[in-house]
Amino acid sequence: SAQAQLTAALQEDPQDIDASLTLARLHLRRGAPDQALAALAGLTDQHGRLARVHATIGEAQLQAGRLDQAEQAFRRLWELAPQEPEARQWLAVTLRKRGQVDQARRLLEGNLNRFGGHTPSLSELLQLIGDPAAAAAERDRDLARNAACGSSGHLRLPPLYLSQHRRAFRP
Repeated sequence: SAQAQLTAALQEDPQDIDASLTLARLHLRRGAPDQALAALAGLTDQHGRLARVHATIGEAQLQAGRLDQAEQAFRRLWELAPQEPEARQWLAVTLRKRGQVDQARRLLEGNLNRFGGHTPSLSELLQLIGDPAAAAAERDRDLARNAACGSSGHLRLPPLYLSQHRRAFRP
């Protein structure tokens, strides 16, 4: 299996960035964000300036419903890779889920001003401004799900994000 091959590669070279990222993404697709974080644990210590590691950590934290840690990872991503529109877009998604809709909207508008055709930012912004009541209701559901699930809960991410976010920082 792919997991066994990646694990074997990491036993030979524990600092193999690509193998660690691929294994983490495999765990994310399987709905195991904590295993994804474990696969990435040593990379930030050894290679702290790798934006794609922070992007994947943020995705795992967001999927696990740990919004504080997700925000921290996405802010670090933005610091490391301000030229990447996904940094602001994922931070905006996290802020929206925290109920900080105005701040999320400003980030998305800034993203569109700087990176005109960034489709995920446009989709997220349209969701925010297109139907504020629906966006607020979704936020409330996500916040209730977080409170009910605790630190081991999972957030439901819209299929649009799941289908597009993995293309952000391919090696």
